[in-house]
Amino acid sequence: MIKQISISEFHLRLTKPFTYATLTMHELPYAMVQITDESGNIGYGEAAASWDVNGETPAGAVALNDIISRLLTGQKLATVDDVRNCLDAISREVAFNFALKSGIEAALLDLLGKVTGKNVLELLGGKPKEIYSQRIISMADYAAALQGELDPKLKGAIFVKVKSNSNVDALIPVLEYIRQKFPNLKITLDANQGWGDYESAMAKLHLVEPYKIEWIEQPCLADDLASLKKLTKESPISIMLDESICDYRDVVLNMEAGVGNMINIKLAKCGGILEAVKIAAWCDEHKVKYMIGDMIHSQLGAVTNIYAGALSSPMIHDQNDPERVADDPTSGVSYNKETNSFLPPTGPGLGIEVKK
Repeated sequence: MIKQISISEFHLRLTKPFTYATLTMHELPYAMVQITDESGNIGYGEAAASWDVNGETPAGAVALNDIISRLLTGQKLATVDDVRNCLDAISREVAFNFALKSGIEAALLDLLGKVTGKNVLELLGGKPKEIYSQRIISMADYAAALQGELDPKLKGAIFVKVKSNSNVDALIPVLEYIRQKFPNLKITLDANQGWGDYESAMAKLHLVEPYKIEWIEQPCLADDLASLKKLTKESPISIMLDESICDYRDVVLNMEAGVGNMINIKLAKCGGILEAVKIAAWCDEHKVKYMIGDMIHSQLGAVTNIYAGALSSPMIHDQNDPERVADDPTSGVSYNKETNSFLPPTGPGLGIEVKK
């Protein structure tokens, strides 16, 4: 039985700035969820609150502590269905707040696994498998990329994602370098809504087309459906939706309306592993390509993405290098630098150790 809920601010310093179209981040302003049962067992979860992506803040998550406590204290937690019941109870009273709900779901699953002695994959009917991620180049990495400093990471990679804003002139030299040095490397782009309306985005798409781009994420604003739909129909490069998508409903509505060709599923925008797997199943059924995205996380947050990937069949993962986070107080994920791949933990719950 659940005895106590604690939601606190959880700030993570980055080893170097991470820049994309809307922000330059020096730290991750997240929240930590702790759920304790009557025997003193504790489940942990990370809420990746990010105001420009999901409209959430750490302070907002903390402010909901009393409401979440009222809804969950005294609830039974013996099965995955009990986890679903807890999440349903929250959703009936708390709208949106998907990052916080993702952190709560993670803490519930972590606690359930610790009580039953089962890993999250076992609880959810999955099996461990290695997760391969594309390399990610932020705009703050452009100079390093052009100087060859990222070559060791790009060597042997299958995919590389390059972040971009409206200044495509700065992007082109990076694409030229990568294409010349690594001709077989698959390049993807992420504009984070920064390429303007249809006319502006289409002009930029034609500029990058010669570099054999696999897809571009979110060239236009999420609410500019007209531009996104027209680009989906006419663009020489596939359009992947990110900011346009939160939960299952968003996926179905956009895909059935012909907005976007592909989906970036992010747990901090959809509410957690269970919703991500539901979205992935719909995509599989309707032959929509997707990847499991990432917000940059501690290992506590990253592991939920890894589990979601192990429970689905994404074409690639978008998992950031764990070394981006300085002094991570959580551990347990197995990371192979050479292949940029991850193995999920096998211990009970999430399998992650959290330093007290």
